Amino acid sequence: MTASAVLGTWKEWLADPTTSVFVATEDRSVLGFLQVRAKDVDGEVMSLYVDPSAWSRGVGSLLLAFGEERMAIDGASSAHLWTAKESGQSRSFYEHRGWVASGAEQTQMLRSDVALHEVEYRKPLT
Repeated sequence: MTASAVLGTWKEWLADPTTSVFVATEDRSVLGFLQVRAKDVDGEVMSLYVDPSAWSRGVGSLLLAFGEERMAIDGASSAHLWTAKESGQSRSFYEHRGWVASGAEQTQMLRSDVALHEVEYRKPLT
């Protein structure tokens, strides 16, 4: 992830009134970011990224908790997200924070020769 790679996407996200983007910083460095969206009663964690240098420091947990609260404030009663099926680290991260695999799966083509297999997680936002 580089700033130039996501700049155009961030401009679109920030223009969407249903989407919120939060950035965690320290000493003028970006440690991570979270993008969430709330449409009607359904929320979505669209992206969560923490720089590897900030792993195991609570940055991801703080961002996710903040996003869950934001989606609830925006009217969502539950939320979902998609994460890489083969990423035990990310799946464990979400499971330890109360997210449950729904059983749904999808495949995204990142390039014509690169497929990303994902599983859906859901969580009530009460």
